Amino acid sequence: KKELVLTTVGRVVPNKQFSHALYLLKALHNAWLPYHLNIVWAIQDNNEYAYLENVIKTEQLNDYVTFHWKLWTQELIALWDQTRFWLIMSDKEWFGLTTLEANARGVPMIGYAITGVDEVIHDKENGWLIPKNDRNEWAQRIIWTSEEEYTQLVQKTVQFITTYPTWESNQK
Repeated sequence: KKELVLTTVGRVVPNKQFSHALYLLKALHNAWLPYHLNIVWAIQDNNEYAYLENVIKTEQLNDYVTFHWKLWTQELIALWDQTRFWLIMSDKEWFGLTTLEANARGVPMIGYAITGVDEVIHDKENGWLIPKNDRNEWAQRIIWTSEEEYTQLVQKTVQFITTYPTWESNQK
């Protein structure tokens, strides 16, 4: 099977809940799916980073997680092109350009159904909204998505980003 590449971008701080992605990896491992998680970050909380490193070590995920420090545009584009799903696990979030960048590369998103995320993820159009903190639902969506369903979601994602409201249309 082809490796399932998951990517998330953000500050390494507690509210980003990157640990949820690490526990998601365990579910994928138990389902015998080859996987890899990329965490792209620029700012860190040292305590949170140490916590994540400890979870990675304890859960024996060292070979399955890569931290990327401040990727430049071309590097990030190359990463998006390898990514199957873009994950947003935050417990609070504002509008982020990386979500639109991922969609522009045809990468569907999966995120918690919270204010902010629900403005950039339109359920079943450019990804899926998951009930807040329901890590089991994350795993089920990823594990049980057929290739046909995934291909349709990618097509909808590309269509979504080409018709997403512009600043001009929002001013009316």
